[in-house]
Amino acid sequence: MMRLLTTGEVARKLNVDRDAVSYALRKLRIKPEGRAGQVRVFAETAIPAVKSFLQSKRKCPITKSRWGQSANTDHEKRGEANDAFDNA
Repeated sequence: MMRLLTTGEVARKLNVDRDAVSYALRKLRIKPEGRAGQVRVFAETAIPAVKSFLQSKRKCPITKSRWGQSANTDHEKRGEANDAFDNA
């Protein structure tokens, strides 16, 4: 069974602002799977596309700690580029 998520749930999973998720969904032209009342719901499969889009739009690199993982090395703590998204 496909799991459906609201924009707020996607935002919590990615640890980003709900408006950023809405923006990404709009720009990527990802259509909702349906509605729950007035709320749009999206397939869980939209998360990787939203994550990739938001990462490409950031002006500064997102460290592993930004995505709920610990930043263990000095360069990650300073916010330098890392492979945080290679494993997602």
